[in-house]
Amino acid sequence: MTAFMSLFISNLKRRVTDGFSVGYNIVFPLFMIWILGLLCKGMFSGGETTGYQYYGVVMVPFCIMLSVITAAYAGKDDAYAKTADRILIAPISNTAIVCSKIFAETIVFAMCSMIVLLISVVLWNVCD
Repeated sequence: MTAFMSLFISNLKRRVTDGFSVGYNIVFPLFMIWILGLLCKGMFSGGETTGYQYYGVVMVPFCIMLSVITAAYAGKDDAYAKTADRILIAPISNTAIVCSKIFAETIVFAMCSMIVLLISVVLWNVCD
């Protein structure tokens, strides 16, 4: 369990500080909500829903599905960093290695999605 926790914390720190995963899961959705909301500002009849509100709700699940690409990139990250051999020869089970990556990725992606939702609520009144 100690080995799992150390790998989990290491993967969590790596994902939080990785500019690609944070940018792809926070900056990209906010930019898309802003651009698409701006383009579709007057397209909803009745004026009850704005383009920002619509795309604030729609883009978050879409970007959650896109985060699978980021997860695949993160899974390959050890091979690029030349740490895969060190982790594989360590006295840790393969299940602990894989589960620590999956849990760390899930937590970081959930935090990024919550940040996008909170910013959308504050800026564009998504939950109006």
